[in-house]
Amino acid sequence: MNKKILIIIIFILAFLLRLKALNQSLWLDEGILAEAVINNNLINLITKHMVGEFHPPLYYILMWFWVRIFGNSEISLRMPSIIASLGLTYFFYLWLKTKTKSFSKQMLLLVLLLTSPLLFYYGQEARMYLLAAMLGFASMLAFYQVINGEKKWQKWHFVFTFAMFLTHYMVWFIWLVQLIYLLLFPKNIRQNLKWLFLPLLAILLNLPLLLSQIKTGLNISSNLPAWNQLSSVSFKNLVLIPVKFFSGHVSVDSLYIGSLVLLELGIFLYFVAGPVLLVGIKKMTAYQKLLWIWLIVPILAGVLLSVKIPMLSYFRFLYLVPVVYLLLAEYLELNKTKVYKSVIYLFIAINLFMLGNYLFNKSNHREDWKGVVAYIQLQNSQIPVVMIQVVAAPFNYYNKNIHLVDFNDISKIRYNSHIWLITYGQPIFDPNNLTEKILLDEYGFQVISERNFVGDIIVKYLYNPSGQFAYDYRN
Repeated sequence: MNKKILIIIIFILAFLLRLKALNQSLWLDEGILAEAVINNNLINLITKHMVGEFHPPLYYILMWFWVRIFGNSEISLRMPSIIASLGLTYFFYLWLKTKTKSFSKQMLLLVLLLTSPLLFYYGQEARMYLLAAMLGFASMLAFYQVINGEKKWQKWHFVFTFAMFLTHYMVWFIWLVQLIYLLLFPKNIRQNLKWLFLPLLAILLNLPLLLSQIKTGLNISSNLPAWNQLSSVSFKNLVLIPVKFFSGHVSVDSLYIGSLVLLELGIFLYFVAGPVLLVGIKKMTAYQKLLWIWLIVPILAGVLLSVKIPMLSYFRFLYLVPVVYLLLAEYLELNKTKVYKSVIYLFIAINLFMLGNYLFNKSNHREDWKGVVAYIQLQNSQIPVVMIQVVAAPFNYYNKNIHLVDFNDISKIRYNSHIWLITYGQPIFDPNNLTEKILLDEYGFQVISERNFVGDIIVKYLYNPSGQFAYDYRN
């Protein structure tokens, strides 16, 4: 078969596979994104909404235009991430062509990346992570080409790095990797530093927004300790980074999945870290040093940053998955071809197993707000729903005529005979569960039924025997 045709077939199959479960319910962060780009004009999106986010504005601007051209369905909102995931794979293929002439090895590694469970999951999410991963890898590709004499890539390095700076803050560490590498290998350093620093213009452009976001983020961290702990520096958050690189979104609590992850980690350490320990850092090639700097520096920088601003979540480092595979491929080259291919085949097989657990097990899907709204509409949509308004965006995306009452406004429904209570977000925003205690102990409500939905969403149906409609919540 013609090589180009085979590559096209692989990409088409990868695209079709990514359509599976693409219309699953939006979760909180996707709902917030959808609400922002649908309900705001472009000026308000940038100057008002973005202040409350902790991301640069490029992805939001792109999505603002996207929904006005292609609509705002779940599939439409997630399609840019699919495109970015395929774009990342294309740049990965270009990198592979510079390192190996073996077409079979190129295709194996291409399939390995396309089946990465972590990249697959976030490639189906209406968030900026895959766009950032694509731009970060493209920046590294251009950087690698330039330092190897391909000066025509300088303009592409500027384009990719400039866009990268405006997409996601954690991927900025890619630029730090490039700077450190140039300082360690100072060949023509003055000339190289000149083009390396040009993309920093993007940081200056985004600086006013960044300063406002830092101020907002620090206020949130101080006022919501539980939120702060989600991404703080901890042993759990550190361990989750390598674990999730191999398992993706699926839980590693089961014996089978946990064992497979340990197997992959063990193989990686044996074939990749083992040779480094045996021969030492000094005997590593410049290329191997680049890969190690690329993997280690962003994680160390993320840990240091998270001491002040909690950002240590595994998905914020998913842009490092390609370099994990590049390291694996580089050190497998020290072994026989049979060993090389056997290990890659094993990793692909495990990737497919993880993908199957995600795609065909709805408990591994995103928060089921679509199901929540459908359930309430089926049971009784005429009574109010009490929930925390700041996390109501995905509910609002599906909601057509159900009235919401914020936790802070429950006095308005104290005389209602029936209400719905959704406790999502309560551990963070109402850690002592005061709202439900007031409803039960002071207002006299009783929990009649309770139903759990995917994503730790609990919907309770409350009845007040002495309640009466003293407040018309519909006005």
